[in-house]
Amino acid sequence: MDTRRPPSFRGVAFEVDSNSRPIGRRVQIDEYPLRDYASSEDLGAKARTFGLEALIVGDDYVERRNRFEDALEQPGPGELIHPSRGRLWVVLVSGDISESSSESGMVRYSLTFAEIGERPARTEATDTAAVAQTSAEAVGEVAAADFTKGFSIGGQPDWVLTEAGKLVGQAQDRFDTLASRLSGYGQPLNDFIARGKALRSGVLTLAGSPASLGTEVTGLIQGFRQLARTPGDALSLLKGLMTFGLGFDAPATTTSGRKRQAANQAAIIDLIETTAAAEAVRAAADLSFASYDEAVATRDALSDALEDLGLAAAEAGHDDAAQAIEDARLAISADINARGADLARLTTFTPVGVEPAVVIAYRLYGPANLEARELDIVSRNRIRHPGFVPAGLPLEVLNG
Repeated sequence: MDTRRPPSFRGVAFEVDSNSRPIGRRVQIDEYPLRDYASSEDLGAKARTFGLEALIVGDDYVERRNRFEDALEQPGPGELIHPSRGRLWVVLVSGDISESSSESGMVRYSLTFAEIGERPARTEATDTAAVAQTSAEAVGEVAAADFTKGFSIGGQPDWVLTEAGKLVGQAQDRFDTLASRLSGYGQPLNDFIARGKALRSGVLTLAGSPASLGTEVTGLIQGFRQLARTPGDALSLLKGLMTFGLGFDAPATTTSGRKRQAANQAAIIDLIETTAAAEAVRAAADLSFASYDEAVATRDALSDALEDLGLAAAEAGHDDAAQAIEDARLAISADINARGADLARLTTFTPVGVEPAVVIAYRLYGPANLEARELDIVSRNRIRHPGFVPAGLPLEVLNG
């Protein structure tokens, strides 16, 4: 079986235990009285079908199982990456699912696909990145609206304002920590830092206008995406803000003032986390991937983070936010699936002797783009001396 082609259906990966395919033609057999031999009529080629004994296995098998079964049950044809026959445009004809208590963490599938020909040409391609960007914008709008409705200091004791200011100060501490990773960005970074200082010093005044306070906090979070050198850098920074609320205990709600303090704390945390989620989706939609595996890892990590955030919003009764986050999760997953589908997969190569990276690149890929291939091997594996790649250590390389 050709393990250089990791199997998948509609972009969802699975493992294969075995595969089969019937062969032959459609033949009509005619038998007549008093004749010893039958005659046949060739009716053309049979539909090409493929049987796969598929597996979903691993600690995360439940989530992967659900995504795989969603893909199997979608109507219409889809793309199957067959382990030995490559890309096929197929429909699922039949399938059986089997789970056993003796095989924990595993589900088995007996699947039959029928090939229906070439994938039809698209007359109008969907700009999946643009769809994801639009969904991110909707998340940001809901975050701002929910904050304006949920935060208030009107008619409250002074200490309620003071506590809100302390929490915004803690948020700014986190912003400053992340901004320290943006060294060498010149005047734009200086302006960003100055804006943060203005928020810290003016928070007690801004708190009187929830919309103004929300705008300042949102602007700083958006600044991380705008300032970062690459979308990948931005995504790394923003994912840290998507869990800003971890570690904060909800205040006791024994008095009206404490209830307002708790509501304000929740509003500030939700604004930061949800705005960070919106900007993370924007960054991911701008991100280019070097391999299919990198795309899948990014998709899964971001999807999990968005799912957690959406569930928390739903539990808090913020239905609009929960729906917007779920829409963004589906949009960015579809975008990464579309852009990553044709990328090279990762595999491993183990040199049997010490040799230069350029020799390994030539052996794996031939003379085309040799310098770029060499650099990819060196950077991907953090090779200190490209002229002397150690023997016996598996290298992560692109497959094709």
